[in-house]
Amino acid sequence: GAHEGQPFLVMEALEGETLEQAVGGNPLPTDRVLTIAIQVADALGEAHGKGVLHRDLKSANIFVTDAGRTKILDFGLAKLTAAVEVGHMSSMPTSVPEGQLTREGATLGTVAYMSPEQARGQTLDARSDLFSLGVVLYEMATGRVPFEGPTEAVVFDQILNHDPPPAIEINPRLPTGLVRLIGRMLQKQPAERPASAAEIREQLEEIQRAPGSLDSILPAEHVSSTAPVKPPPRPDDWGPDPEAAEDSLQGVDGHPATQQSLPLDTSSSPTTRSSKPSIAVLPFESMSVDPEDEFFATGLSEEIINALAHLEGLDVAARTSSFSFKGKQRDVREIGEQLGVGTVLEGSVRRAGNRLRITAQLVKAADGYHLWSERYDREMEDIFAIQDEITEAIVKVLEVHLVRGQSGEIARPHTTNAEAYELCLKGRHFWAQRTPQSMHKAIEYFERAIEVDPKYAVAYAGLADGYIILGAYQVIPPPHAASKARPCIEKAIALDPTLAEPHFSKGFMQLWFSDDWQQGESDFRRALELDPRAATTHVYFALLLAMAGQSAESIDHISEAQRLDPLAPFIHAIGALAYRTLGDYDTAIGSLRDALEIDPNSTLAQWLLAFCYRYTGRIDEAVLLAESAAAAADRHPTFLGMVGYLYAITGRTDEAMAIMRDIEARSDQSYVSPLSGILIYSALGDMEQLALHVQRLRRQGGGIAPLYATNRPDLEALLDDPVAGPSIRELPMWPAASD
Repeated sequence: GAHEGQPFLVMEALEGETLEQAVGGNPLPTDRVLTIAIQVADALGEAHGKGVLHRDLKSANIFVTDAGRTKILDFGLAKLTAAVEVGHMSSMPTSVPEGQLTREGATLGTVAYMSPEQARGQTLDARSDLFSLGVVLYEMATGRVPFEGPTEAVVFDQILNHDPPPAIEINPRLPTGLVRLIGRMLQKQPAERPASAAEIREQLEEIQRAPGSLDSILPAEHVSSTAPVKPPPRPDDWGPDPEAAEDSLQGVDGHPATQQSLPLDTSSSPTTRSSKPSIAVLPFESMSVDPEDEFFATGLSEEIINALAHLEGLDVAARTSSFSFKGKQRDVREIGEQLGVGTVLEGSVRRAGNRLRITAQLVKAADGYHLWSERYDREMEDIFAIQDEITEAIVKVLEVHLVRGQSGEIARPHTTNAEAYELCLKGRHFWAQRTPQSMHKAIEYFERAIEVDPKYAVAYAGLADGYIILGAYQVIPPPHAASKARPCIEKAIALDPTLAEPHFSKGFMQLWFSDDWQQGESDFRRALELDPRAATTHVYFALLLAMAGQSAESIDHISEAQRLDPLAPFIHAIGALAYRTLGDYDTAIGSLRDALEIDPNSTLAQWLLAFCYRYTGRIDEAVLLAESAAAAADRHPTFLGMVGYLYAITGRTDEAMAIMRDIEARSDQSYVSPLSGILIYSALGDMEQLALHVQRLRRQGGGIAPLYATNRPDLEALLDDPVAGPSIRELPMWPAASD
């Protein structure tokens, strides 16, 4: 086609074959699928950038030369729009476009490759071509198109009203990232698809770069690259296909579902942590455009982890380590090796109104072989039953017959209210981020969950933990944090004394706001009795033991926490804090480097490493790390104080005073801990201001011992600081401090 004398496509003599001929009813090798798809996405991006929609993209219109070049042919149904920008759907018109080469409102194109909006004769934008590219990608990956039928009317109905079987059910060798991308491209609503051809290209290249993604996941004896694959089951809409029911296994409680079930070898690979069956639950992917559904998908994954973790005989990777792969294209074998597990569970959630479609699949980590898959179509009110179904199905497949506790039941949610449950999921999501901003959001969601269900013990414990973190980070006065957390903990324990979470919260509060470490030790031990696999409990208990001088047991709990959750940056950071408290700076520095290798942006790890470098004489490196941490924390006074202190001890007096003025100015709008002033004024030698800040801190009480060193609580911990300690001892008021 051409417009205003400018050729869009110049035909040339080509030697090769159409993509339709290349596929020939069989899936192409993954590397070839990706290479071709990237070139087609490039060509579409160029066309869309010139305002041209193809409207008849199909494998018969894609030519692959003998030299490996891919060309899009036959722009005969193309239309020229007013759009000139790439990657922004707002640039494509929603009204009748100008310069049309074909009439509007007609269902032009090849039916099997049409987008739903094209099938309805609606106005199109670039996302219609992206749907057609998804059909082509599905065809290359599986050997057949996703929407089939004996008549055009049946195909139209499939496109408009039914979802195709996941590509991986037809070709189990496909990389998970490619399967997910195809699923997004074939969404019925344009807004749920990728936004542009450029975005698709970027994701295809990421899949291409992923380790092992181009290898055949199944051994050669299972599937050859040219062997016929099984025909797809008949597409359906939310419900099971009765004609296929006899060929499918029954879901838990007799619910029919699309499944695969194969004999399972539960022996661990050489990289797994034990000979027991083991599993990592990856965060379920939300297939909805509503960001609120992302919380639900994440929460569902967490609940499955929690339920499986209570089954004896099954090793379960901790949440933080499993969730470190969120949004990343990683080969399942790499995931299994890093987490030390034999199997990986992944899935997706799609919500439409009050209806849910949840898919889950279990993959053998050693070779990527799919052991089991199932789809659950339910009403939102059935979410707790869905969690039980998925968990019980996985347990059955894993051949784990050991039961939990005396009841022999899998762990159940601690509320029957779906709204409270979802609010609590959101609270836990923000609490896990461990920033002042996210903690305020977490508290808000926990409070709303309690309003909906006043007997929700887990929400009370979460609310307590939110306040404790704010007090520990000096965002609010520690005594205020303790006064808020204490009644929440008491309420949670009264509601359910067998719940591990509030006992952890109680020990957590003792750790930060009290020197009664004997009580804190008792609380942490009780929490571990109820949930011995909680890595967070192990690592904070290790810190308390380190402060109490119990080095051997502290190190044991650090090791256990890191074994349970090896990819959690905060586990390594808090473990390092315990090592530093024990005086082992070399090991502490090693743990903090591990944390930063996992997450180079970890503010806590940067800040703690700055402390360690300061105490080991690496001042210049300490300054750089402290500056980076303060910038990442939006120059919060707690982090700025360390920067000002380091400036002062290195002779940058004016800069240290500028930071101190900045900190003091903030005290008019919000709480500012006296700790920053103590550090900076002690290094500057301003004894008058130092005395004032020490008095303020003593009146405030609590909340600083774990941050500032060895085995003494509250203000006395600062005595070990090479600069602050001697300065504080010189104060006339100091003898009263030991009363």
